[in-house]
Amino acid sequence: MKKLIIALMALLAICSCTKKEPSPVEAAIKDKVSAQLGELQYLEFSELTLVDSCTFADEIARRRKTLELRYNQNVKLAKEYNSQYKANNAQAKWQAAVKDLKVLDGLSGIEERLAAHDSLGKTELYRYKFSARAKPVGGSSTEIKDMYIAITPSFEIIGMDYKKDGVLKAGGSLIPGYQALFEND
Repeated sequence: MKKLIIALMALLAICSCTKKEPSPVEAAIKDKVSAQLGELQYLEFSELTLVDSCTFADEIARRRKTLELRYNQNVKLAKEYNSQYKANNAQAKWQAAVKDLKVLDGLSGIEERLAAHDSLGKTELYRYKFSARAKPVGGSSTEIKDMYIAITPSFEIIGMDYKKDGVLKAGGSLIPGYQALFEND
């Protein structure tokens, strides 16, 4: 019995001394922070929390809402500029409104294609919140507090911001064909 207790204590001591491997999310964050601060001596997390996830359907709905708001604003401004006899400004806003309609139409097409492939419900990205202390090699320690990241299921960070919704700005780049909707005709 004594030998069993000693063996268990030794095993516990060995296990507690082994270095924990970082999770893929922690490794991606470290790479991103290293890219901004330079080579790191260390990065110690005090918090790393999954906030939520976003499917393609969620992101398309968010993009659609934004585009509809922008379209309505462009139409309103175009009408105001017309009433003020500012033809050049009005024309620019009408052109922007037409472009918004084209993008909305293209977004509907993308949504239909994704639905046909049962991809609308697939997770596009995850949002995490983290706090950490980073020390670049040869530099002073930096506190990173309440930072948000958007990370793909393949652990590619596509956004990092102190605002929760700020990390979603790049989310459209993950929707297949979305960026092409904004290219000049």
